[in-house]
Amino acid sequence: MPSKSYILFLCLLAVFLSCNKTQDFHPEKKSFNDNWFFTMVEDHSADVDFLNNNDLSEWDSVRLPHTPRIEPLLVNDQWQGISWYKKKFNLPENYKNKKLFIEFEAAMNITEVWVNGKKLITHQGGYLPFVIDISEVVHLEKTNTISVKINNYDNTV
Repeated sequence: MPSKSYILFLCLLAVFLSCNKTQDFHPEKKSFNDNWFFTMVEDHSADVDFLNNNDLSEWDSVRLPHTPRIEPLLVNDQWQGISWYKKKFNLPENYKNKKLFIEFEAAMNITEVWVNGKKLITHQGGYLPFVIDISEVVHLEKTNTISVKINNYDNTV
């Protein structure tokens, strides 16, 4: 008689193979690293102001990956604070009815992400990747805005 683990393996294999037959999946990756705007903030209470601010003329234009401040080789007092990143983007019509994700390879330390004013995630853990499904909140017919708040203060929790 076959072992329980062998039977479980066969069941999982059957499920996996049946899933692959029913759906074609061809992911298309595109870089989202260009055309971001960036600003550093000292005031924690200004979140709503930065989230709703569409005037980016005072913000720096950056490309990701990006660091708020280049530190010396030996760091005695690392900069800690709040950084905001924003990007405006349009999507082509052929993205209609497709699942759309944004992958962040890393963001130090606590990251909050909004798309078109809807908060999608609070991610904790610097240097860890995370993925966000933006399919339900993006528009094809108008410009979209992604807002990212990164808090790199020491997390005492």
